Amino acid sequence: MIRRAGWAQITERTDQLAYQAALYAQRWDGGADWPSGEICELYPQSSAPAAEFAKRLEPAPVDRPLTVLQRWVLSDRDEGELLHDPATGLPVVRTESARGRVTLFAPASQRLPTTSRLSEVIFSYGTVWVRTDDGGLWLAPQVPGEGLGYSQGGGTGGTSALAQLLNRLLDDITAPAVRYDQDTPPKGLVKLVRNAPENTMSAFSRADLEMARAAG
Repeated sequence: MIRRAGWAQITERTDQLAYQAALYAQRWDGGADWPSGEICELYPQSSAPAAEFAKRLEPAPVDRPLTVLQRWVLSDRDEGELLHDPATGLPVVRTESARGRVTLFAPASQRLPTTSRLSEVIFSYGTVWVRTDDGGLWLAPQVPGEGLGYSQGGGTGGTSALAQLLNRLLDDITAPAVRYDQDTPPKGLVKLVRNAPENTMSAFSRADLEMARAAG
């Protein structure tokens, strides 16, 4: 917790020293103690949760130098528009192709900034979303460099990590993101995750998840 608090301050700084320190940390452990995790590619024109997420984004402040996190998300995306997610405090980059296809590059949090219970999980075009009882919509927590997966194309590591994460979030919405094979998830949750449809949107309620967890 002390390390996380320290990195939360460093990644909000705008000086070159903080940025260089963050780069070294990222090379060492991938930014394991940063407030942000894996950067997700979202497609609001195809995915309803991504479109809902896009509506809450705000323009990033233009009257101050870039923070460490903003520079990190903008890396290799200099032509994008820098936005701000007021719900998580994290930066987001919006790009648009010549054909008008919009892509959002949004880092997931490593812990959800809410105390409201999980009400459902949504799988949509490769992205995992968490809905809470208060109506909040969140990208599922992720560790830098280790994404989550579902369906047959989600990979053994990604589907196992997602099943582990859901098992934790059912009990504690503030549980941190998990690494591959950190724990052995309930077999019922693994089965639910791996059998989820791949190229469409599907949602599972809290009752669905609890039933799957109790099955094995």
